[in-house]
Amino acid sequence: MLLCVVISICSYCFNFKYSDFPKSVLLIFPFSIVIFEFAAIDKMHLKIILYSVLIGTLFFSAYYLIYYFKELIDLSSFTRLGSKFDNQNSVARGFVLLAISFTYYSIKRKRIVLAIPIPVFVYLCLSTGSISNTFCCLLLIFLVLILTCKKKGRIITLIATILSIALIIVLLQMPFAYYFKTRIDNIFSTFFGTGNKIDESSVGRFDFAVEAFKLFFEKPLLGNGFNSVPLFTYGRGSYAHNNFAEILANFGFVFFALYEFVLLLPLLRKEFRKNNGCLFFFSLYIFIFQLFLVTYYLKIDGLILPLFAASIPSTGPVFSASYSPTKKRIIFDIKKTSAIVSKRDYYLIEI
Repeated sequence: MLLCVVISICSYCFNFKYSDFPKSVLLIFPFSIVIFEFAAIDKMHLKIILYSVLIGTLFFSAYYLIYYFKELIDLSSFTRLGSKFDNQNSVARGFVLLAISFTYYSIKRKRIVLAIPIPVFVYLCLSTGSISNTFCCLLLIFLVLILTCKKKGRIITLIATILSIALIIVLLQMPFAYYFKTRIDNIFSTFFGTGNKIDESSVGRFDFAVEAFKLFFEKPLLGNGFNSVPLFTYGRGSYAHNNFAEILANFGFVFFALYEFVLLLPLLRKEFRKNNGCLFFFSLYIFIFQLFLVTYYLKIDGLILPLFAASIPSTGPVFSASYSPTKKRIIFDIKKTSAIVSKRDYYLIEI
């Protein structure tokens, strides 16, 4: 992560862009390093951070529910909610994380009561109008159920999934779901030729991503600098809507490889899923969602990404030393630690 900051600085210097420096990147990544150092010390520390993030997001969800209560219970029409807090897609991200975590813990801890809020989180995500987040939310809930449940549970999951799809089809015919029905129809019409209509948003995002890849091939090593996609293409707001393309265009392949390494390494290690199931599905969600939006500078990712790295075994030794004036000796404590493996070696030096 520290290397990512260095590379982003090098990218700016290389492209002579000093006025529009990525302050969010400079703030998020060093903060992530601090979280990593705390989480890597002990498994309990990792849990403290994870639960703190979930509890904070849970309180925000309660506030969101109160703030938009009238709009949420009005099923006669639909308006995208969440703009008072942040971009709707960023707001929906927290609801997806809650839906994933409650689904996972309801199975892992065998507590049905934890499954009760899941439909609420899905509805809150739906209320933001973020189709990409809603799709990822439903997909990840399905994957959690399939990969976490035992054989009998998987059969029930498949039956529930079929019934849920049928229910969604019915709900899409309701007046409040007109926005989603229109968007879905237009998306299928655009990509599969099922109709004559075109989803302008999907076409525009595809064009932005193509332009971002073109910029990457012009300067593949260090990229074109932060915010280069709108600067060199269609103007303000025309970012790539694809995290892979945006990172490559802005900071080049080296930054891209380091960033994706943090996401992919946990997914490729079996012990990570076995011992950190909830974080495994978070990692899977964040990786998949890169296809739809630019996410590398989001604050909530800056809290979660270091937990992935801290959960990998052999993250390195933590060194400390203490002096005992009464016994006149120094104790060197080297703790080789991770969220899974914890070993300590003590070295005593008599004075």
